Amino acid sequence: MQRDTFGLPTFWPKRTKVDDKVSDGNIATAEITQGRKLPWLPKNKQTIQAEEGQIFPVQIDIEYVGYYLQKIEASWLNMMNKEGSKPYKDSFVKFLVSEIDKKARVEDRVATIKGVYVKTPDDATVGGKSINRQNGLLYLAQQARDVTKKYRAFDLGMPTETNIVDYVDNMIKSLPQDVREQQGLVLYLSDQWLRAYKRRYETLFGLHQDYKGYPETPKDYPNVKFERLIDMAGSDFMFITFDDNIEILENVPAEKSMYHFEYLLRKIYIWADYKMGVRFIHIGNTVKEGDPLEFAVQTLWSNTAPVFPKDFYVPVNDDETGIVNVAYKNLYVTKGWATDITEFKGTTPGAVIKIKGDTSLLATKNVVNNAKIALTDNNKFDLKSGGTLTLFVKSDGTVKELSRTTAPETVAAAEVDFTTASIDANAGDTFNYTGAGATTLTNILNGVEGKTITINRESGALTIASVTGVISVASTAVLDAEGDTIQLTKVDGVWMETSRSITA
Repeated sequence: MQRDTFGLPTFWPKRTKVDDKVSDGNIATAEITQGRKLPWLPKNKQTIQAEEGQIFPVQIDIEYVGYYLQKIEASWLNMMNKEGSKPYKDSFVKFLVSEIDKKARVEDRVATIKGVYVKTPDDATVGGKSINRQNGLLYLAQQARDVTKKYRAFDLGMPTETNIVDYVDNMIKSLPQDVREQQGLVLYLSDQWLRAYKRRYETLFGLHQDYKGYPETPKDYPNVKFERLIDMAGSDFMFITFDDNIEILENVPAEKSMYHFEYLLRKIYIWADYKMGVRFIHIGNTVKEGDPLEFAVQTLWSNTAPVFPKDFYVPVNDDETGIVNVAYKNLYVTKGWATDITEFKGTTPGAVIKIKGDTSLLATKNVVNNAKIALTDNNKFDLKSGGTLTLFVKSDGTVKELSRTTAPETVAAAEVDFTTASIDANAGDTFNYTGAGATTLTNILNGVEGKTITINRESGALTIASVTGVISVASTAVLDAEGDTIQLTKVDGVWMETSRSITA
């Protein structure tokens, strides 16, 4: 029904009638031929590895209470009422469900790209997040690169808006020669980096004249197609594979929009069940680092940039064992957490993991210092503080503390340091004067009506006096002591003083 809102690349193949898992065998064959010789010297080295894909069951639970549905009878929504006074407003509910179905298809897309599966406890009282209903494509790539080492990544550093054209070129050049020339290669990246590539390309080689929007292929590589994934926003990760190597898994596709209605005690209960998953048909065959076949026995290639943004966290639910299974390196405890943490399992040596607390926990619970967790401060970490504990995984699988915070993260205000007599209000909200000597502020550029800015003194001395048509202060303000600050708000085009805190 809502195929158009699914939003995944249309060229990805789909496999249906998958109940749980699918598996395909892949064979890698080493060099076989050699020159004529006397001794018998066989060299038919081959490895067979299975690539497994998993499908995940998905549920939709909906409940409408008749009492609240009846309220539409006396509202502007009454035009949707075709049932009279009874509580079962079927026509209105069906309209609402059609909107829910559109939202479900968007969540299908998001989870397919960046989902990380977290099992919902059997005694849960709050529904799980859609992004935690299945493992998505990015998670599979991250696990294969950083955990199972099924493929080797190209260490190209980080992309920038200046180097992006060369960065993409070097990434493609790093492919094995026989792969680089093949048809059907796709380079997946975020909308941000494809836009940066377009703008940098235009700067380097002149403007495009075809006005087709984004470039379809990298320069000099017509066999490689750009494919932007909107759900990779905020990620510097880029990867290359063949256009038929990513497969969508479903059981019965039509189930996604098959909603079942049940009526009981003036309530309407609606539910739908379906299964979805995604997989790389082949990723790679594990080889030793430095092996001549490195990069050659894989069909997924990427850079070494973090796959997910640094602020991407997944929940961990309390199973009352005190053991945390690390599904992903960044974790946060859910509101019902009620057990001290004594062990982290499923860790990868050399990895850095973080666990974030929650100030809404009913009681203080700690990460506890023991033989498997080495803490440096007070032999415990208070999860109720809302802070974040950063740990390093040692070679034996135990973890040790690297750092901690003792309070929830706050969004830092945009601060700008300046030394000149003019500032641009569009650049931030807080401006810190850091000059070596004395300066008088003569102009404040831009800014919208009603915006408030704060000017602080960090060093030197800053004088702020009224400037006709630009600045209006009650009296000349001289900020020349630590902590001196003045606040200005733009009213009718003039920055007017609204508060100050000045020592002298």
